[in-house]
Amino acid sequence: MKILKDKRLINTIKWTVAILSFFYLVYSINKKIDQIDISFFKLKAISEQLIRFVLLLFLMGLNWFIESIKWKFALKNIQKISLKTAISSVLAGISTGIFTPNRVGEFVGKIFFLEEDSREKAISVNIIASYSQLLVTILLGTFALLVASSSVLILVVVFLVVMYINITKIINWSINKLNISFLGKVEFTNKTDLGILFLFSLFRYLVFLVQFIVSLKLVGININLFVSIKSIAAYYLYLAAIPTYAWSELGVRGALAVKIFDTVTNNPLQILSASSLLWIVNIALPALIGLFFLLKEKKS
Repeated sequence: MKILKDKRLINTIKWTVAILSFFYLVYSINKKIDQIDISFFKLKAISEQLIRFVLLLFLMGLNWFIESIKWKFALKNIQKISLKTAISSVLAGISTGIFTPNRVGEFVGKIFFLEEDSREKAISVNIIASYSQLLVTILLGTFALLVASSSVLILVVVFLVVMYINITKIINWSINKLNISFLGKVEFTNKTDLGILFLFSLFRYLVFLVQFIVSLKLVGININLFVSIKSIAAYYLYLAAIPTYAWSELGVRGALAVKIFDTVTNNPLQILSASSLLWIVNIALPALIGLFFLLKEKKS
């Protein structure tokens, strides 16, 4: 009964977020309908735009390449895998994760390429790797919002950092005390390894920033670099806290981007186009490629 109630609550949150995002997009576009100029869709400099789009695709490849190296490194004490397997595993994870809230189901596709004896431990390692990415998003997002002077936020950030440093002990303690059967004990005792994972996550975050700036340029938005970085960091911070699903993520991303960039452009369609393009390039396209790897692995 409790499971049913929890499921209803999750579905309610899911629908509420999706509906509010949709109405906010409609409201934002309607509010500025007289100021909207669709001329940015016209490719006045095709060669320049083509270069930017190719750069966007290159950064997408770089993003998931870094994630693949990070995943390969994270598994080094569990199972040695090739870079090719790591790439296939990560892309497959995007395919399975796209159907779950905030893509938490990525681990399903990732562990599909591992030996059965390694999968439980791999889930625990995936939690650590994902947490390192979340930590980078929170740290830089908080800094960008210039609210780090708040004592409460400082305590929250310190708490999250301490949790990351001791995350191996936390996971292993949870397995022992709470009898969590689907997780395997982690052997990440080396703080250097955690630091390297954090650096991989930081490199990915920098790629995200550059990608967003390129997508803004693609739709004709030219704003100050500092303002861009600050707004993008805030965007990723808020996005990490909002529950989204495959069918609602595009709308939620669009609504959030329109809200955050409202002060830098009078054209919400430009922002919506930029965020949608980023989702297609970073999530939808890799998910399709990952589906191919999943089907190929299943067949073999």
